[in-house]
Amino acid sequence: MKPCSFASESLVLPFIPHSISRPHQLMAVWQSAPHHNQGHANPSDHDLNAEVWSAAGSSGQRHWCQKASSLDALMLKVLKGISACRPAAQTGVAGMGFKKRAFEVALFLPDAQFKQLQVACRPEWSAQDIEAECWLEAALQMQQDIRHLALDFKVHLTPDGQLCATAMVCAQTRMQNLEQQFSQWGMKLAILSSHSQARAL
Repeated sequence: MKPCSFASESLVLPFIPHSISRPHQLMAVWQSAPHHNQGHANPSDHDLNAEVWSAAGSSGQRHWCQKASSLDALMLKVLKGISACRPAAQTGVAGMGFKKRAFEVALFLPDAQFKQLQVACRPEWSAQDIEAECWLEAALQMQQDIRHLALDFKVHLTPDGQLCATAMVCAQTRMQNLEQQFSQWGMKLAILSSHSQARAL
């Protein structure tokens, strides 16, 4: 798995394009974790559906924001809201007036849902060397085979001028499950990132 070029200073996972070529619609979705869950390094899929979820976007000239206690409930609200301001001819998903693939989604999860790594780099290393070192460090810290991980990284200089790679890692199955969830609602997961990285997009 090769790293993507970055469209911004934000880290995003590699199955996602780092730039969006003017999608029909773009919706931001984010999860607000309760304080008692912030320390969980590897929350389960059940935890994903137990938090507070929010979405913001626009449909035509109408801007909207929705909140719900689960991702399923949030998407139901969003789809119903979209169907209310779309012509019946555009009905495509579960009779809700939603045109398939009309929306691309930028999903932002709490920082605790990712593992962030700092990897010191040598000036003579190639991009492939840096990538390999990031994968090795991720496998060691996550105690998992790299085939089970999704990773992306960016290279930058530290304040003292040292070359460093910042990597963000999560489980491959987690990434795939989210992608499949949004696909079921006729949406494409275009960006996956953390709260702290959201400001840079």
